[in-house]
Amino acid sequence: MPVRVLIADGDSTTRTLLAGLLSDLKCAVTAVENGVEALAQLNKRQYSLLLLDVHMPVKGGLETLGEIRRSGPHQSLPVVLVSVDDGADVVDRAIALGIADFLVKPLRPTRTSERLARVLQSLESDVHVRKC
Repeated sequence: MPVRVLIADGDSTTRTLLAGLLSDLKCAVTAVENGVEALAQLNKRQYSLLLLDVHMPVKGGLETLGEIRRSGPHQSLPVVLVSVDDGADVVDRAIALGIADFLVKPLRPTRTSERLARVLQSLESDVHVRKC
C-alpha cells in the first residue's frame, strides 16, 4: 500500500511538480493550497508525511506547523518544509518546530526526488509510519 502524503503549497505549479514526483515514488497524494485546508485534511484522515510551503495564502507554513506540533494526534507527523526563503531565521524556526527536511524553491526535479526518496525511506524504517 502506498504512503499517504499531504502537500500544502500556495503555488499550483509546485503542487503539481511535487505530486508528480511523489506519485512516481508510489505515494498516494492529496494537495491543498493553504494551511487552513491542510489542517482540515489532517482532521479527515491520517498522513505519513506533510510537505508544507512556508509562504501560503490564508495561513502560512510555520504557523500551520506550530498548530500541528501543538495538536495531540499530529504532533509527531514528519514534515518537509518548502520555501523560497532559506534565511537563517526561517530555517531556525523550522528546525525548532521539528522538520524532516527543508527544500528550497525553485525545486529541481531530480534533486527534489532524491531528497523525497530519502525522507520516505527513513519513514519506512520508522515504526510510526502510517500507510494507507
